[in-house]
Parts: sequence; C-alpha cells; structure tokens
Amino acid sequence: MHQQYSSESQFKAVDRKTGVGSLQCAGEQYTNVKYDFTRFQAMTRAGLPVPGLHRLDGQIALSNSDEQAVLVGQSIVLILEDGTPMNMTVTDESGRILAHGHGPQSCGCC
Repeated sequence: MHQQYSSESQFKAVDRKTGVGSLQCAGEQYTNVKYDFTRFQAMTRAGLPVPGLHRLDGQIALSNSDEQAVLVGQSIVLILEDGTPMNMTVTDESGRILAHGHGPQSCGCC
C-alpha cells in the first residue's frame, strides 16, 4: 500500500539562499545573477521530513531584462556562490523561479 504524501504533509521553510551566482540555459551562460529563494521541505503530521519532497520558490535578477524575458518557461541551472548547481524553472518575466522535488514514490533515486 502506497502512502499519499501530498495529502498528509505540509511544507515548512527550512533554508533561504541569497547571493550572486551564474546560470546556464540552452548552452548560454549568464553571470552576475542575483538570487533569493527559499527551500520548503514537506513534513508529515508527526513533524518528520518526507525524503525528496520539497519546493524551491524565489527570484533571480539578470542585469538585462530582455535576457531575463527569454528565460521564461525554460529550465535553468542556477550556480550558487558556493558552486552548488540548482535545477529550476523561470516562471515569469519578473524572474520568479520554482523547483519541485518528487518524493520517494516517483523513482528509485532517493
């Protein structure tokens, strides 16, 4: 029997990242990208984290707003100041970014 995590879990803010990094999209590299996002972790009613089920929500800002508009709907790799790569999607022209973790029922990787 499979447990339905989405109906039994709530998301809790567990980390916030701000800084200036770079991003890669469709073979293009952008530098001096400001970012600010929060990582939300799914938690069970008992207060335990659900492995792999998370959401990232925040903003990026490129120096050129025309370049930023081209990224809407695109999957990007945001490289944080510490070198950590993060896969995300740009959702609108303001630079909003989103990413979702899938949870343990979707694959065998976690």
